[in-house]
Formats: sequence, structure tokens, C-alpha cells
Amino acid sequence: VHGTFGPNYGFTRSAVWVRFAVENAGESPLERWLVVDQPTVEHVEVFREGLPPATEGSLHPPSERELPGRAVSFRVVLGPRERREIYLRAWGDAEIQLPMDLWELGGLAASDRVFSLWAGLGYGVMFALAIYNAFLFFFVRDRGHLFYAAYVVCAALWVMCLDDTMQRLLPPSIPTPHAFNVALATSSSVFATLFA
Repeated sequence: VHGTFGPNYGFTRSAVWVRFAVENAGESPLERWLVVDQPTVEHVEVFREGLPPATEGSLHPPSERELPGRAVSFRVVLGPRERREIYLRAWGDAEIQLPMDLWELGGLAASDRVFSLWAGLGYGVMFALAIYNAFLFFFVRDRGHLFYAAYVVCAALWVMCLDDTMQRLLPPSIPTPHAFNVALATSSSVFATLFA
């Protein structure tokens, strides 16, 4: 199971179902994590044999996740020579895009660290640009600098919602609804237009 962007079903009122099989060809037990790396999906429910259904997503508190992290993750355990079918269902008002990977826990943690490092660097540059332009506005009184600062802040916050950074910074009990994404994306477009 792999996809950089995954199947994209757009905005649909339908629930999207995925069925796949995983197999352990070895002689020792195997643990993997099914990762749906698309934080804007509102509800992702997985059905694994022998376990109750589990639901995660952007409208569910991060404290309910099986594995703390930036992406929706479900544990998959296989005994020696075991084959198992897994069913996954996604639905909600946000765009349904389902990039899925099976990760070993150490590899997933390393990938998250690298992502967090580069994302932190990018957000740092964006907020530094916003602060710099806000100061320029106070000195030269050109509204273009203020519009640019507002655009960069809204764009950064919007991307933080898309990659789940915002959810990790907020208290665990506060979900980030899709309307928040839309408001930030629209605001960034408005300020970019005013700047231009």
C-alpha cells in the first residue's frame, strides 16, 4: 500500500471504502502501522479482524489516536505466516484523499522527525517574513507590507492545518474543523490579492 498523494475522491457525500490484504511471509510476529497521511480527512475508520473498529481523523481529538503523531495511524499485527484482510472507510465534508503506507515504527518515527525539521524551518522563514514586513509597514507606511504580512501568516496557518501541525499545537480537546481551513485559505487569497 503506497501513494504519495493517494486516490483523490474530491468532495463527496459518499463513504469511500478500501479493502486490502497484508501478509507476513516470515516465521516471527510482525507489527506495522497503517498510516493515512492526509490530515484533512475528517473520519477514517479501520476494521481489523479480532479488534473493534477504530476511528480517527481531523474531527477526532489526537488523544484518541492509537499512535501519537502527525498522521492517522492504525496498528497492524500479524503472526508468523499470517494473512489478514483490512477494511478502511473514510467520509466527511472535507476532500477525501487517501495516501496510505505501511510503516515499521522506527521508520515512521524517523520520517516524522525529518518532516518536522523541514516544516519547522519553513514556518520559521514564513513568520520571519511576516514580522519583517509588519515592521516595514510601521516605518514606511506602505499598506502593501501589511497585506503581505497578513497573507504570509494566513498561508502559513493554512498549511499548518493541512499537515496537522496546527492540531498538534492546540490542546488535544480542540479539533480543527474543515471550515477553519477554508477560512484561512480564503483569507490568504484575499490578502494576496490586496498585496498584488
